[in-house]
Amino acid sequence: MNPFEEYTNILFPNHINQLESSKPYKISEIFAAGNGHKAGLKMVGVTEDFAGIYILIENDKVIYTGISQKVIHRLLQHARGHNHFSGNLAYKFTKEIEEYTGTRAGLPNLDSGRQKIQNLFFKYLPISNEIERYLFEVYVHLHYETPYNSFQTH
Repeated sequence: MNPFEEYTNILFPNHINQLESSKPYKISEIFAAGNGHKAGLKMVGVTEDFAGIYILIENDKVIYTGISQKVIHRLLQHARGHNHFSGNLAYKFTKEIEEYTGTRAGLPNLDSGRQKIQNLFFKYLPISNEIERYLFEVYVHLHYETPYNSFQTH
């Protein structure tokens, strides 16, 4: 069996099982007002941030997956991002909620998108291997048919 087959036939299905059986955390509880990065780490039971993957869940449906070298920090950025760079998911949600079709610069704020993110749950899985992490993100997207992921390049 080649490495790709091992990932897709053995490792990734096991990772999906781990994600599905892991505890969901509500973003608004972990990143409530006054809770920063260190509080977020403590609330999910880790002492330091880690590389891995996360899924965002709305009404029991996985709607987004992401990877990061620092998963908890990235989730905090999603929850509190103020522009389309640090809060790109909030930007996507705001565009949809506000039915906005203009330029990035013209969108007044990301409040409605950030509010949607506050109502989501997340699960995570530490994955230190970069190739495994990148491939698994696409696998998760295809497995759950996540509607908010895009793999377009700039």
